[in-house]
Amino acid sequence: MNSIGRSHLFLVLATSILLRVLSAHAETNNSKLRILTEDWPPISYEENGKAQGMAVELVQAIQKDVGNQDAIEVVPWARGYKLLQDSPNTVLFTLIRNPEREKMFALLGPVARGNISLFVLQKSAKSFSNLTEIKNNATIAATRGTAFQTTLLQQGFHNVVDVLNTEMGLRLLLSGRVDILCDDSLTIADLLKKLQISGAHLKTAAVLQDYNLYLGFSPGTDVNSILQWKKSLEKIKHNGRYASIYRKWFTDMRPPKNVELIGLVPEELRNLDKPITKRLVVEHHKDASHN
Repeated sequence: MNSIGRSHLFLVLATSILLRVLSAHAETNNSKLRILTEDWPPISYEENGKAQGMAVELVQAIQKDVGNQDAIEVVPWARGYKLLQDSPNTVLFTLIRNPEREKMFALLGPVARGNISLFVLQKSAKSFSNLTEIKNNATIAATRGTAFQTTLLQQGFHNVVDVLNTEMGLRLLLSGRVDILCDDSLTIADLLKKLQISGAHLKTAAVLQDYNLYLGFSPGTDVNSILQWKKSLEKIKHNGRYASIYRKWFTDMRPPKNVELIGLVPEELRNLDKPITKRLVVEHHKDASHN
């Protein structure tokens, strides 16, 4: 083969390789995501067949920014969490960050702040003077498979009653069938308002833990999609859009300003932000599981 023939062959091969790379990149940019959330107002919930809530608005802002049009599905927590473990290209929000989940998923956030609290009736027939009495003698409702239930068990609480959702737990508490409900103060306040029940009926017995909420990406999720969502969240927090959404839902609360991608981060993304690697090493302390 002469030099002209070799040059032509090289050009054909190079063009073919370039087209494959561009095609793969295009597919990556348009990777379909299954986006899941749960019924946990005011963070996320379904109303008139559509996903609503603070975190939903944030995710929709990210979707608009990156050009993603995949539907947001509101599913039971246990189902969504199982799909996040088993299905690539799946996003679930929101998750409470803990060491167990850092080993399982890539977590992007913080989306919001919350707390794990114990609620009792203001006029309860039983009184508990300290956490030890609560641990040993109280029946406590907590939503099945969430960080609330896991935290109770890990901290040595006995007689934990698992329920399907926060509303079921609240109704058990109001009817006197359990002594305490373990959940988040924002969620309880929103639910009381929805059910037209005065907040004066309940009081906080203790706050067990403060936490941050994150978007969770399943193992095997397209690397470029995760990167696009991270860059978009940084942009939305920087330009004030995130703060506007946060104030709309939580008037008196300060939104978390930082952005971090932590946990089971794909190898290609680990060096984009040096603190990520450090956090992966040092923050695997005590476990807790949410939402």
